[in-house]
Amino acid sequence: WTESGKDMGLSACGKSEKLPEDYYKFLQAEFEKPRHIYKGMSAFNEQPKEHFERSANLARSIQDYFEETIMACVHDITKTYPEYRNINLMGGCGLNCLTVSKIVKEKLFDHVFIPPCPNDEGISLGSAYYKAIEKGFEQFSPHKIEDINPYLGSEKSIHGIDNEDKIRELFSNHKIEKVNNPSLVAAKLIHQGEIIAWFQGRSECGPRALGNRSILSLPGIPGRKKELNDHIKFRESFRPYGCSVLLQDAHKYFDCPENYHMPYMSFAPKVRSQFADLLTEVTHVDQTCRIQTINRKQNQRYYDLISEVKRLQGHGLLLNTSLNIMGKPILETIQDAADFMKDTKIKSMILGDFLISKK
Repeated sequence: WTESGKDMGLSACGKSEKLPEDYYKFLQAEFEKPRHIYKGMSAFNEQPKEHFERSANLARSIQDYFEETIMACVHDITKTYPEYRNINLMGGCGLNCLTVSKIVKEKLFDHVFIPPCPNDEGISLGSAYYKAIEKGFEQFSPHKIEDINPYLGSEKSIHGIDNEDKIRELFSNHKIEKVNNPSLVAAKLIHQGEIIAWFQGRSECGPRALGNRSILSLPGIPGRKKELNDHIKFRESFRPYGCSVLLQDAHKYFDCPENYHMPYMSFAPKVRSQFADLLTEVTHVDQTCRIQTINRKQNQRYYDLISEVKRLQGHGLLLNTSLNIMGKPILETIQDAADFMKDTKIKSMILGDFLISKK
């Protein structure tokens, strides 16, 4: 019941079957059967083949049912309120990248917006909004998409990020170098084929890595996904990785409108076939890729990093996954960063203005 995100990824591996009329009772019985589909890399690899196939077919059936239901709701909205040209989707449903991309593809609205934390983390924002209305506030000024700031982690949590003595204390077994241009240093390491950890400023809200707590790599190095799963993330092999791309370039590589803001990895358009070789490690079995578009105003240091990769590589594309080990929270503090370096095979981390490398 709690693995809807993984379920969405798994659905591409299965075949759709019609759910029985009393589908809730059916699912309840299915979910009580012992399976290890979502229990991490080791348990996943040890499960019988038929368990995987049954789970994948079930996931696909649920995804198709979900899509049909949501699309029916959205079509009703367009008929009832034809004057509204934009739509905001909230709740965990907003994290279903496949369905959201279908709404975009059908051109039902000028723009579809998903906030960075439409899941339970966003309840606090909804509560504040409700209270404001209750108190009599009636005038709200909308933000432009590029002005919204998802980097809402605690400032206290990054205490010491610019303190060289503190960093040398925490990373005493590492080589530490203060650099003038962290984005350029990171881009050069990535260009050379490294997987790097990227830890900058306040952490992002929501469940997706958005360029302040990220593990980064080129997305077209054969075997890179397996390497991440085996030695760093320890994830199940069916789960896809996401891709960050410059806003102005996204339509070139992916089947999406030009300059269409998709800043929070909430959309999964198809990969354009002529660029498939560049995106092998982030392309799912259904040829989709969960993408994050980046512009300079949104996150200048991360934008500069991708721009430098583009200058060196010819293509501004980055495999971007959350800076954590599966089952553990995304890194918040520099102590978390030190523990992560100790527990994984990551060789290099850019922490603020410091390059931290294993000796």
